[in-house]
Amino acid sequence: MEEFTYSKIGDSVIVKPGTKDPDFSIEIGGWQGRVSDAPFDEEIIGIEWDSETLMNMPSSFIAKCEQQGWGWDQTYLDPKDIEPTTARDSLEDVEKAYQQIQIEHAWDFLGPEAKGVKQVLAGIDPYDQWSMLSKWEHHLSNVLNLPFEAKVIDFQEGCPSMSRENLTVQNLVKGNVKQGLQVMAHRKSRIYQLSLSNLEAIDRASSNYQYLREYVVWFTNRGY
Repeated sequence: MEEFTYSKIGDSVIVKPGTKDPDFSIEIGGWQGRVSDAPFDEEIIGIEWDSETLMNMPSSFIAKCEQQGWGWDQTYLDPKDIEPTTARDSLEDVEKAYQQIQIEHAWDFLGPEAKGVKQVLAGIDPYDQWSMLSKWEHHLSNVLNLPFEAKVIDFQEGCPSMSRENLTVQNLVKGNVKQGLQVMAHRKSRIYQLSLSNLEAIDRASSNYQYLREYVVWFTNRGY
C-alpha cells in the first residue's frame, strides 16, 4: 500500500470527487473534516465532519442516520478516498453546528410520529425536559377535544386493576418531569388522576388519537 502521510489525528482532509457514503451510497465528494481515528495499519480512517459540511448535509441524510441509530457527524473511509486540505473552521464551530443540527433532528428516530413531535418541539433543546413538557401542555390544551373516551394501556401506579380499562378523560392537569402530564378522568362513579402517557384514545379515527399518540411516543423515548 502506498504510504499515507496525513493520518495524524486532527489533520484536515477532504473527500475525493466520486466517493460515496459507505452506508447510503450518496455522493460525498468535497465533504471535509478532521481525522479522528487513524488505526495503526491505516486501512480505514475515521473522519469527523467540519462545520460547513455538517450545515450543508442533506436533511434527508441526517434523518436516515437518526432512524438507523447511526452517527451523521462522522464516517470511516479508505485512505485512497481522501486527501489533505486546509482547515476552514475551528472545533468550536463544529460543536456549534452539531448542537444546532441535533436540536433540529432530535426526534427523527421516532418513526411515523416524528413529524408531529418535531412540529410541537421545534426550537426546544431536547435535553430541557421542563420546557418540552410545558410545550406539550400548551399544545394539547389547544388541540385535544375534551372530554373523550380513552383506555389505560399501561400500569397505573396506585390503581393496577385499571389496566386496559376504558374511561372518560375530562381535563388536563399540570404534571411533573418524571410522570409527565396528568389528566382527570372518571369511570363509573369514581374520579382518577392518571398519567396521560398511559392512555390511548378509543376512537382511532379522531384527531385526539393522533395527538395523544405523538405525546405518548415522545414521552416514552425522551431519554429522561
